[in-house]
Amino acid sequence: MTLNIVHLEDEKDLAEGLAFIIQEEAPGVTLYQFASSDDVVAHIDQHWQTTDLYILDVRVPGQMNGLGVAEYIRARGSQAVIVVTSAYDPPKQEIINALQIHYFRKPWDLPDNVIEMLNLVDQ
Repeated sequence: MTLNIVHLEDEKDLAEGLAFIIQEEAPGVTLYQFASSDDVVAHIDQHWQTTDLYILDVRVPGQMNGLGVAEYIRARGSQAVIVVTSAYDPPKQEIINALQIHYFRKPWDLPDNVIEMLNLVDQ
């Protein structure tokens, strides 16, 4: 599996857990991890055309939250799979539909939810 994944997560343990699962389950994947929306937006500006999957926490430091980043990705014209994740209330169904995103509630079931996220790219 050759995928480019961007992960926005400010919780260090969860970021490390996702990186470990991806390394074990999908060694051909290139993973870029960021802890703030400002840093991930700078990456998106340069790499949005080659990113296959975005995994975005909703509540993160920076000028935008994860939903704002998802909107930014779609505004660039990207059709990549976007997963939004949060321990809080899920986004409204209208937002999920409008942005064509998937929602996963935290805490994740590792490794099952990560594998499920990876499988979304093949659909």
